Amino acid sequence: MKKFFTAGALMCIAGHSYAQFSEAQLDSIVNAVQLQEVEVKGVSRMTRADRQVVIPPHSAVESSVNGRDLIGRLHLPRITVNPLTGEIGLSGNGTVVITINGVMGSSAELAAIAPGDIVRIEHIDNPGPRYPDADVVLNVVTRRHDTGGSVSADFLNAFRKGGEADLDHLSLSYSHGKSQWVYSGQLMRLVRDNWTRDYSEIRHLPAQTMTIKEIGLPSEMEISDFNNSLSYSLADDNRYMFNAKVGFLYDAIPHSEEADRTTLRTISTDNSVSEIYEHLGERSVSPSLDLYGQYRFGSGATLIANVVGTYIRSKNDHIYRQTDTDGNLLESISSHNKGRKYSIISELAYNQQFNRHRISGGIRHFQSIADNRYAGDVVSAVTLRQAQTTVYGQYSVTLGRVNLMASAGAARFYSSQANGSLSRWIFTPSLAASWSPVEELAFRYKVALQGKMPSLSELSDIAQPIDPGYLRKGNPDLKAFRILDQEFSAGWQWRWLSIDLSVPITHEFKPIMESVVWMDEAFVRTYFNQRSFSHIGAEARISVRPWKDYVVVSLTPTIDHYRSHGNDFRCSHTIRNLQIDAEINWKNWQLSYNTLTGYANYLYGTRLMRERNMSMVMAGYRSDVFSLKAGVLDPFVKKYWMETRDESPLLSSVSRAYSRRPTYFVVQLSVNLGFGRQKGSRDPGLDNSDTDGGLLKGVK
Repeated sequence: MKKFFTAGALMCIAGHSYAQFSEAQLDSIVNAVQLQEVEVKGVSRMTRADRQVVIPPHSAVESSVNGRDLIGRLHLPRITVNPLTGEIGLSGNGTVVITINGVMGSSAELAAIAPGDIVRIEHIDNPGPRYPDADVVLNVVTRRHDTGGSVSADFLNAFRKGGEADLDHLSLSYSHGKSQWVYSGQLMRLVRDNWTRDYSEIRHLPAQTMTIKEIGLPSEMEISDFNNSLSYSLADDNRYMFNAKVGFLYDAIPHSEEADRTTLRTISTDNSVSEIYEHLGERSVSPSLDLYGQYRFGSGATLIANVVGTYIRSKNDHIYRQTDTDGNLLESISSHNKGRKYSIISELAYNQQFNRHRISGGIRHFQSIADNRYAGDVVSAVTLRQAQTTVYGQYSVTLGRVNLMASAGAARFYSSQANGSLSRWIFTPSLAASWSPVEELAFRYKVALQGKMPSLSELSDIAQPIDPGYLRKGNPDLKAFRILDQEFSAGWQWRWLSIDLSVPITHEFKPIMESVVWMDEAFVRTYFNQRSFSHIGAEARISVRPWKDYVVVSLTPTIDHYRSHGNDFRCSHTIRNLQIDAEINWKNWQLSYNTLTGYANYLYGTRLMRERNMSMVMAGYRSDVFSLKAGVLDPFVKKYWMETRDESPLLSSVSRAYSRRPTYFVVQLSVNLGFGRQKGSRDPGLDNSDTDGGLLKGVK
C-alpha cells in the first residue's frame, strides 16, 4: 500500500471569544476543573444563549488519539464524525464550520491537535450573521505553548481485496516567546473496485412514456484530497495578536461514486439493449492566504480584523458513451470544463464587555469573480461575479440563570454575468435564550432569519448534455432567498446518565431547488426559486456510564421529516435512524463499537438521498506517547449501498449504487511527542473561507 506523507499547517493561534460570559469567569472555571490534569468532577458543559461550552473530561482526553477523535467521543448534539474520510457533519443535513481559536480551520487541522491541548469546545448552534453559510460552528480553543514544540502523526489504514481507505496526518509545531510556527497536513484516499450502480428511469414524453432500466456492472470508485497549511502567530495574550496562514488544498475524484458507471440498458419503447459507459473526473487546486489581527483594549473592548484571499482552479471531464451489443457506437457525449475563481473575504468586528452585558458588531464583505470555460459538445465561456455585504450588531446579557441574546443585521446579495445582474437586501435578526433552573438541567431556544444566495454553478447560463435528450442547465435569473431557523434543545446530566434533546425546525422561503422541464425537444434539469422547503427533526442522545468511565454507552435515535413544495411538485419523506456507540476502557486498553451514519440521508426538492449505516469495531493499546489499534469496518453486512430517488413529475428515477464485500480490516497508529513545552492559553476569533469553485457539471 503506497504511502504519501505531507506537511502543512495547523493551529491558527489567535482570537477572541464571543461567548456570552466574561473570559475571566470562564478561565477560572477551566482552571478549577483542570488544574494539574485532574479529572473533571463537576459540570463539564455550560449552556449559553447561542452555544454550549464543553470542557473535555479527563477520561475522554486520555482515550482520544487526536482532536477530531475527541470531538467524536464528546457526543455533541447532531455532530457526526466519519473516521474513514475525516468529515465532520450534521445529522439531518447541514453545514458544520470548524474554527480553531476562532480562526477558520479544517478537520485535517483539528486532527493534528493533541487532545490534551484542547481547553474547551464551543458548540455554536446559533452562528448568526457572522457565519452566513454555517448551521453549526465548532470552535476549538487550545492552549498556547510558550516554549518547545511537538511532533504528532496519525495513520489510519483500512484495506480489503479490491479496496482501501487511507487517512494520514502529520504535524509539527514550535514555540518561542511570543512566536509560534505550526504546520500540518492530511492525505485522504478511498478506493473501491466493485462499485456497482443499478438505475431505472421513467420519461414522460409528450406523445408517449418511456421506461429505461439499467443493470450495473462493477466499476471503480476513487476519491482523494491533500490538505496542508503553514501558519505563524505573534501574540501577547493580554494585548494583541497577529496570525498569518498559507493554505493549500488539492481535491481529486478520478472516478466519481455518483457518476462513474458501466451498465446494460433496456428501453421499453423498442426493447433495444445497449451498453452505457459514463465517467466523471474532477480535480481542484486551491491556495489561500489568511491574515488575522486582534487588539484588546484595557476597557474590555476588542477590535478584530480579518482578510482571506482564495484562488480556486478547478476542472471536470465528463464522458458518456452508448454502444450496441456488437460494440458499435450509438451515442457519444463529452464535456471538458475549466474554471478559475478569485475571492476575497474581509471582516472588521468590535466587542465590548460590561460585566453581565456584552455588545458586539461588525461588517463583513465577500467578493468573487469566476471565469469558466466549457469545451466538448458545448463550447462556451462565462464570467460570473458575486458579492455579499453584511452589517450586524449583537447584544447579550446574563440574568441569574437566564442568558439572553439578540442580534440584528442586514445582508446585500449581488450577482452578475453577461448583461444581467441581480441584487437583494435581506434583514437577518435572531433571538436566543437559555435557562438553567438547576446545575444539571438546561433549556435553550433560538430563532433566526437568514439569507442565502445562489451558487455560481446554479447561476451559470450554460447547458451541459447528460445523455441523449437530457441536459443540465443553470439559471441566471435565480434570486437570493430567506431561511427561518428555529431549534429547541434541552440537556440533563445526573451522575452516570446524560440526555440531550434537540428539535431543529427549518423553513425556506422561495428556495432554489432543481426541476425537470421539457424544452426544445429535450428534458432539461435546471434550477428555480420554488415555493417552500421545510424540515423538522428530533434527536435524543442518551449516554450511560454504568461503571465510572470504564464503560460508556451512547444511543442516538433520530427522526427527520422533510417537505418540498415546488412550482409543479410536492414531495415529503420521513427518515429514521439509530446510532449506537459503546466503549470499554481498562487501564491502557480500549475496546469500542461505533455506528457511522452517512450524510446522504435527506430530501431536498424532488430528490431523496439515502445511505446505509456503517459500523466499526476497534481494540487497542494507548500510552502517553503512542496508540495502536486494530479492528473491522462493517463486519456484519454483505452489501453497502447509497440510493437516490427522484420524484420529478416529468422524469422520475431510482439510482442505487452498492459495493459487495464491504468489510475492511483497519489499523490505526498515532504518535504524539512533545519537547520543552510550557502551557499558556488563547481565545477565539473569526471564521472566513471560500470553497465553491463554481463549475456546472453535466451529470445526473
